[in-house]
Amino acid sequence: MSSPTRLLRGYVILLVLLLVGMASMGSCSRVLKEVEFKRSIQGMLPRGPVPPSGPSPCHNKLSPYRHTEQSYQEDYVICP
Repeated sequence: MSSPTRLLRGYVILLVLLLVGMASMGSCSRVLKEVEFKRSIQGMLPRGPVPPSGPSPCHNKLSPYRHTEQSYQEDYVICP
């Protein structure tokens, strides 16, 4: 009888050979269409420089001393 370690080693070698055989036949992958390939590549590319956004109307809206009190009560700005 063979020892359990030899049996396990045999199973691992068989599994590796099976996976290598499947990969060499191409059954583990699929062919991408040109449109799908371009879409996937363009999603990974960095975008160009983005201009800074304008100042937020809600920035410094609250009083620096009390956060419950607004600094500019005459302003009408709806903050999200």
